[in-house]
Amino acid sequence: MSYTIPNDLANGTPQDAAQVQENFTYVETALNTLDSSVTVNTTNAARLGAHLRRAANQSATGGGLTTISWDTEVQDAGGLITVTASTLLLPAGAGGLWAITLDVTGVTNPWTAGSFLQIVARTITHNTPAPTQQIATASIVVSLAAADTISAAISNAGTTQNMTARLYAYRVAA
Repeated sequence: MSYTIPNDLANGTPQDAAQVQENFTYVETALNTLDSSVTVNTTNAARLGAHLRRAANQSATGGGLTTISWDTEVQDAGGLITVTASTLLLPAGAGGLWAITLDVTGVTNPWTAGSFLQIVARTITHNTPAPTQQIATASIVVSLAAADTISAAISNAGTTQNMTARLYAYRVAA
């Protein structure tokens, strides 16, 4: 059995919760269709995961890779991080399928062509080209185990500029 996720999913922003939910619903349907033994957790109030922000400006070095340090925990169900750290650590019992989304905003300028967002989960490095706009988004769905880590970075091909960011990392299936 197969299920195709539409290729016209729009990037959601924190201000566009309806689009983010629509994108998540497509992924949820695909996962449930591909493997009926997997139950996707969409309603459990005890969902494991974190919503983090980089609220204060952080400098994204021109021509280099900048690891994002998180200064605000909007939600941290499971004690995955202590701010201002840059790495989430999955505790015992946290294994399963994880959905991770990174939003990075250039404070003053659009990202230069050649810039990319990077999500590292366990030993998997996922690079997504940043559009030549001020807001860039990357997402990955990955199987993780206890003691695995999650981190995020931006490679800025342009001149050094300030940025802010958000990270959403939630276990969607055990």
